[in-house]
Amino acid sequence: MDTLRSPERGVNYLLIRNTFGCEDSLVFHVTLLPSLQLDTGLIIQPNCLIDNGSIEVSYSGGTAPYTYQWSVKESADAPSIGFLGPGKYQVDIRDKNGCTRFDTFFLINQDIYRIQAAYRAPTCLGDQNGWIALSVFPDTFKQVDYTWFNGFAGASINNLAQGIYSVTVDADGCYQEVSLALNDPPFFSLVALPPLKGCEGELGSIMPMVFGGVPPYRFELNGQLFQLDTTVLFIENIGIQRLTVSDSLGCIREQEFLPEVFPEPEIFTSSDTTIVKGNPVILRLEGFEQYAWTNVPADVCRNCPEIRFIPEKPDSIFVSVTDRKGCIWQDGFYVDLEEKYSELFYAHNAITPNGDGVNDFLAFEGLESYPKNRLNIFNKWGVKVYSKFNYKNNWSGKDMQGNDLPAGEYYYVLEVEGDPIKSILFIVRE
Repeated sequence: MDTLRSPERGVNYLLIRNTFGCEDSLVFHVTLLPSLQLDTGLIIQPNCLIDNGSIEVSYSGGTAPYTYQWSVKESADAPSIGFLGPGKYQVDIRDKNGCTRFDTFFLINQDIYRIQAAYRAPTCLGDQNGWIALSVFPDTFKQVDYTWFNGFAGASINNLAQGIYSVTVDADGCYQEVSLALNDPPFFSLVALPPLKGCEGELGSIMPMVFGGVPPYRFELNGQLFQLDTTVLFIENIGIQRLTVSDSLGCIREQEFLPEVFPEPEIFTSSDTTIVKGNPVILRLEGFEQYAWTNVPADVCRNCPEIRFIPEKPDSIFVSVTDRKGCIWQDGFYVDLEEKYSELFYAHNAITPNGDGVNDFLAFEGLESYPKNRLNIFNKWGVKVYSKFNYKNNWSGKDMQGNDLPAGEYYYVLEVEGDPIKSILFIVRE
């Protein structure tokens, strides 16, 4: 079978001849069907970086109904297609008679803008001083609104802690969403100092330990700058100490501590003494773990709690003791020498026994070390009015019966080891 292609429009004559020369003719009329024409192509360009574009076509000609085949996968047989992003799109339309037409459309994105963000995270762990500032580029939009998911409003938000902050930006109806994370700086901690303990008068080192933060660090003790080898002088009632460390971000950590001070003990319970030459000096200490005497004769036990020897000249005796805390203390004791007992003692030549605590008694300094003594009091006519063996600095102007003696002139005799001490004495009464 032969096919006649592209016949002329109107009346056509067909002559048919076979191989034997036989002929026949055919007259037929050709009518051309109307071609498919694209009348309108309604294109909505995508915007805001969203696949929201669409194409809608309208055809005429041909013979309805039409079928549509779009270049987008899984598209419907329809004259329109939506949810399109920028790109090239093609449609193949076919009418009832199989006539076809092929058209191409191009979509481009419109109203594209970029969100620019400036921000600062919280300075220190736990701070709420972070901020975010947004803007859009280009800045040609008439109205730009910012809606934050956590209730903030505006292009800039302040006083922020660490966290994620999300915002919807509406630029003339073009919406974008963006999230920003503000992170805390590195963990920063000042380790608690071990309890500082020390002997009064010693120096103790402060060695704080810092973890995290951003070096270099700055240390202060009670507001004064110091280095890591700074020492603390242990004094009684030193009080609470405040250690402060700050890193290069300005983050601050503080630690308070109260040093434990071991107070200096009283080594010698009495002050320096004076003795009569030829008498022994006796010194005894208690309550310490170790003793070390110096400037004593060679035959004296230097690590004993008690020493006893007869000094040949006035001199100082020194001792170093160690207590149960390991503290080492030092002290000295001066021993003076006199030729007679009468040179050892001194008393005021008047008493005022009125109970005010001043000169109420006849007192001889150092007499307690010489219990073998006797005190005699005589009136101005030489009559003995008071006498006491082993006198203890407690006579207040009374006679032997405990009666107050009248005010006036008296004199006393104090005998120590057979050496008498004599002096005038006045009793003064108001």
